[in-house]
Amino acid sequence: MALFNVAVLDNTQLNFPQGGDLAVNIVLGVIMFGVALEIKISDFKTLFYNPKPLIVGLVSQLIVVPLFTLTFAMIGYNIFGHNIIPPSVAMGMILVAACPGGNMANFMSALSKANVALSVSLTSVNTVLAIITTPFSFKLFSWLYLQFVDFMSTRPDANIITVSQQNLEINTIDMFRVLSFVLLIPLILGMACAYYLPKIKEMIHKPLQIISLLAFFAILVIALAKNLPIFWNNILGLFIIVLIHNAAAIFIGYNFARLFKLDCKNRQTMSIESSIHNSGLGLAFLLNKRIFPAGVPGGMLAVTAWWGVWHIIAGLFIAFVYRYKANKKAKYVIDQSALEAK
Repeated sequence: MALFNVAVLDNTQLNFPQGGDLAVNIVLGVIMFGVALEIKISDFKTLFYNPKPLIVGLVSQLIVVPLFTLTFAMIGYNIFGHNIIPPSVAMGMILVAACPGGNMANFMSALSKANVALSVSLTSVNTVLAIITTPFSFKLFSWLYLQFVDFMSTRPDANIITVSQQNLEINTIDMFRVLSFVLLIPLILGMACAYYLPKIKEMIHKPLQIISLLAFFAILVIALAKNLPIFWNNILGLFIIVLIHNAAAIFIGYNFARLFKLDCKNRQTMSIESSIHNSGLGLAFLLNKRIFPAGVPGGMLAVTAWWGVWHIIAGLFIAFVYRYKANKKAKYVIDQSALEAK
């Protein structure tokens, strides 16, 4: 018996509109083109002038958060004999953790009055590295997780719901192809446009961001609408799992930066960057039948889609908390200065 009944998602196939994978790829390509318009060579110079915050942030995003995700998924696989986090949901969590940070993190950092320059640099470098790191991270951590599932299922006392590993195998070559289409080509075109056509870049940047994000949310709404009964029956379990996963990413980003004695603004930036992931890229993978030739269990799609909604809600909440603290601190400094002047 699985808590909140989310284990049924292992053997549930979600329904998506015909051509949904192509629509997601096109929309994501447009989003990444918009992200690339803001990427500058100077973002990468940070590596040479002040590498510590950038390196700490990348380690947090690329290693620490995926490691926590793997650990959380393993613990949730069998708690007191109950399958709290079924394999397909766990694999969706691993996929989200493997995806690079999203450009929404830059907006959140600006809103929270954190280190926007560091946020942009992290997003830029992480996005470029994602062509290699995302397939590698997902392949490595999903393999480790499935080895754990194999071990647990052979135990004499095993009373655990499992999912066919064939359904969780990926075609790495096609994953690279999707990355080229939705990541590499738009990045090259966007950076070239920003460099050679700066006036056009200024004209199209903001409208492009708004249109592409609205289109992406429209796809999410369509996906949810066509699978509403499945999501509704499992929403409590998905909500709690994603809530814990996302909150832990915020905690890890902040305290990993604190461990390396980074200042408050950098810690806040790290927490936002570690908790905002490009879940749209994950959806692009999941909707591509060549990457998952045996089909994708509903848990992977459900947790990836819900993460795309929740990380914005959580990101806005934490950004307003940080902003409130920054305003309160600034007011205190002004009041102290006024008292000293008297």
